[in-house]
Amino acid sequence: AQNQQFVEVAERLGELKPFIDYFYEDMMNKYGTAPRFYEHCGISRQVYAQMQRDNYDPRIETVYKVIIGLHMNLLDASILLENAGYSFTFKSTTQLVIIFCIINQIFNPLDVDELLTDLGEPVLFATE
Repeated sequence: AQNQQFVEVAERLGELKPFIDYFYEDMMNKYGTAPRFYEHCGISRQVYAQMQRDNYDPRIETVYKVIIGLHMNLLDASILLENAGYSFTFKSTTQLVIIFCIINQIFNPLDVDELLTDLGEPVLFATE
C-alpha cells in the first residue's frame, strides 16, 4: 500500500502544467462558473484574466486563495505551489497558517483571515 502511494505521488508531481490549467477543472466542478470562483476566493476579475495567460506569474497570496478556495489537500497544494514557482518552507507564519488550515480542513475565508489576524499576519480574503 505504501509503495502504491509513492507511485501516485510521483505521478502527480510529473503533472506540472500552466497555473490555471492545473485547477480549472476542479474550479468548474466546485463553483460552476469562473466568477463564482474568483469572487468566493477574493480574486479580482483582472487577476483571473491574467491567470489565463501562458506567462502568468502568480503572487503567493493568489496561490493561497486558490488552495483555500478549492479545499486542496496538502499534496495538491504543494503541487500547485511548485507549479507557481513556490514551495512550503515552514519559515513564515502565513505558510504555517495555510498548512494548518489545509490539515484541519478550515476552508472558510473568514476563518482563515481570523487565524492570520490572531497571529499578526495580513489577511488574505477581507477587502479594505
